[in-house]
Amino acid sequence: MNGELFQEAVFLDLLAQAELTQMTDSLLSSPYGEDLSLALTGGNGLGAIERALRRNLQRSFKKVLRMCGGEPYRLTSILLSNWDVFNIKTVLRGKQRDLPQEEILSALIPIGELDEAKLSELTRQDHVKAVVDTLATWGSPFATPLTQAFPEYLEKRQLSILEKTLDEFYFKWALSQTAHEAENEQLVRTIIREQIDYLNVVSALKIVSGREKVKAVFIPGGFLSLSFLNSLCQCKSPGEVLDILGKTGLVPPWEKELLAWKEQPQTSDIQRLLEASFMQKWAGMIRKDPLSISIILGFLGRKFNEFVNLRIIARGKAHGVPVDTIRGELVFV
Repeated sequence: MNGELFQEAVFLDLLAQAELTQMTDSLLSSPYGEDLSLALTGGNGLGAIERALRRNLQRSFKKVLRMCGGEPYRLTSILLSNWDVFNIKTVLRGKQRDLPQEEILSALIPIGELDEAKLSELTRQDHVKAVVDTLATWGSPFATPLTQAFPEYLEKRQLSILEKTLDEFYFKWALSQTAHEAENEQLVRTIIREQIDYLNVVSALKIVSGREKVKAVFIPGGFLSLSFLNSLCQCKSPGEVLDILGKTGLVPPWEKELLAWKEQPQTSDIQRLLEASFMQKWAGMIRKDPLSISIILGFLGRKFNEFVNLRIIARGKAHGVPVDTIRGELVFV
């Protein structure tokens, strides 16, 4: 399966193509051909490509999980459950903002327990409460914390209450499932703690950039201490936050990008930098001990990175984004 992953030259070739239709033709003759052919029966253009990318990603991840057994399956499933959290939060945001179903669905990544069919059902619900009720009907473990937090959400109408509740529930559970000293458990536990750091840093960046006016509530369990995270909130700019983080090793010292963001700080771009750093760490595991779970996680990281790159290229071409701008968003691992 690793041999089917796109190399950097393939992404650059797709990037050089002038029209989205050319990208469609190229993908039809690639490992994405089957998924894209099926997607095209429901319409063409960007929507078809995105449906194909989601379906291919889901199929690839399920295939890897079927090949796993016992402990590798359990540990990989723990990590992928975090994408259920991501998807539920995305649906809740869409419902609060009354976004169209297709727009919400296009932002989802169906690689956890909630597959494309279940996610589609969630996007068809009329409002936030209906989403929570549907999860409860399915017996989803995420329904309980959401139901408990819902009265506070109704009172304050702040979706961050439900989002923080989901994050805290998932990470507390995930850390409890990886508490032993076995090599594979510790490897997965490291990834989980880095994910906690990632979310906490994004929260700090939102505070510093002025995107959030409330006091930051950080998730416990990461490598970065709560006192250190609170100190980040005292920084005067996102650039200062990145300078400090660069010394921790959490964010690679990409001088050119850092200088650009110091001139015109944009939290969304900084989030992409942090996401890229995390992706590279995960994908880089493919070069570790081939007898450990790292070979599985390395492939999944690279496959997910391929999905993100292809989606960036397709969206960029569909919306007339300059090639250089699209190229700057891509991450090669």
